[in-house]
Amino acid sequence: MPAGQGELIFSDFYDKAPPWIRKVPSSKDLDRFHHFFGRIEREFVTLGTRFVFNSLSIMEHNWGRDAVKTFFGHVCPALYAYQTLAYWTMAKNAHPKKFCAIIEHMTQVVIDLSKQDDKNFLRVKKAGGRYGSQTYQRREYAVKGLQIDIP
Repeated sequence: MPAGQGELIFSDFYDKAPPWIRKVPSSKDLDRFHHFFGRIEREFVTLGTRFVFNSLSIMEHNWGRDAVKTFFGHVCPALYAYQTLAYWTMAKNAHPKKFCAIIEHMTQVVIDLSKQDDKNFLRVKKAGGRYGSQTYQRREYAVKGLQIDIP
């Protein structure tokens, strides 16, 4: 199966999501998605707006690597300028290292999520000028509804 195809990371989430969460139309049609994203920038972005994109892997599968790099290279700085928070998912080990390096270079924070046995873990790979004594340590986390707990 091609990278990102069939990912259902958030599929059931939208069925239970609060009304302030909006699902974006499919990203399969590049022009339609760009048009919709332009509308998001004009109508929905306010200080503190948060975005979750599922996923760069699917976009790369649908649009091609160069189109995703161009799109991401425009959108990431624009969202930063709006002082928003954007979360982008990528399927692990599904992309060439060079592509991942370009994407990671453009982002401020990179978090690697993994699972071992029945436990979920996160590790910060890049923190964009943020540092604390435990910043880069692997941490276990649990998801309960819309809450993420890091003991």
